[in-house]
Amino acid sequence: MLTEGGAMDDINTPLALRLIPLALELEDEPLAERLLTHAKSNATDEIESGWAEFEHLKLTCASIDALSELTAQSELLEGGGPLAAAVAHHVALLHMAEEAYEEAQMFASRSLRIREKVKDNNGIVYGLALLEALAKKQHNHETALVHGSRRIELLMDMRDEEGQMEAMADMGHSQATLGQFDAAKDLYTQSLDHAFATELAHDIRCHSIGPVSCLAESRQ
Repeated sequence: MLTEGGAMDDINTPLALRLIPLALELEDEPLAERLLTHAKSNATDEIESGWAEFEHLKLTCASIDALSELTAQSELLEGGGPLAAAVAHHVALLHMAEEAYEEAQMFASRSLRIREKVKDNNGIVYGLALLEALAKKQHNHETALVHGSRRIELLMDMRDEEGQMEAMADMGHSQATLGQFDAAKDLYTQSLDHAFATELAHDIRCHSIGPVSCLAESRQ
């Protein structure tokens, strides 16, 4: 119905923003633009307006300066922490892509501090992974190990098997780079164990809910 222009009035701003990536995946740019316009015009407060503006800046490939300004503006809003953290994280990724690692680290650290303040554990994991990657880019593998260790500890507390699998593999790479091959082997082995556990859990769930539902879940 959305592709035919129907039902748009029943969609609020958060849902419209979540549907934009789906529209882009379907290569329906006009629909993505309509969703964005709808999200901006139906925002109920400054936070929703900020998220809509963030999506607009990403879709238009806006400058890093424009995104940095949105970060600063969002931090001034009551309840704007999650938005400011998300924008700062995105800015850090853009700086990293341009190999401006010091600037990337500054924004990544800023994002992490905000996420720690609002106790966003998933966001903290993303932030630590980014700082770990930045440390590796700068050949500072000791610092990467510090971020990696904290990331793994948090993922263990969250009981995130898939996250632990990825984090242990990343940390194993740093250990191997430093010549600590026994530690690297242990981490890679644990990563594989988590991979098998994750795959087994997936297979069991697919058996219980049926192949059609399982396929639908795998595409989410």
